[in-house]
Amino acid sequence: MNARDAGCDVVVVGAGPAGLAAAWEAARHGARVALLESSPWLGGQIWKDTPEHPVRGWGRKWIRRVEASHVVVYRQASVVAAPEPHVLLAETPDGALAL
Repeated sequence: MNARDAGCDVVVVGAGPAGLAAAWEAARHGARVALLESSPWLGGQIWKDTPEHPVRGWGRKWIRRVEASHVVVYRQASVVAAPEPHVLLAETPDGALAL
């Protein structure tokens, strides 16, 4: 696999509530962050709210924070290998990435 280097300090896999918060916090503290999400949209379980647990407003706020930050988001991305410590290989619609 010929992978382009994403040049990041932190990789967050999954853009659900915890992933969004982790990516934003790491970027806020100066890390170069790559956020990988397997679906075409961010938020994960955020969109499955119920009347007892409404979270859509909260979710939109976190998605906007991440999109306004320096976090690099890779949608429809999958980690396919970890060939050595501190290296992940991912597939994206635009090709392979080394993270």
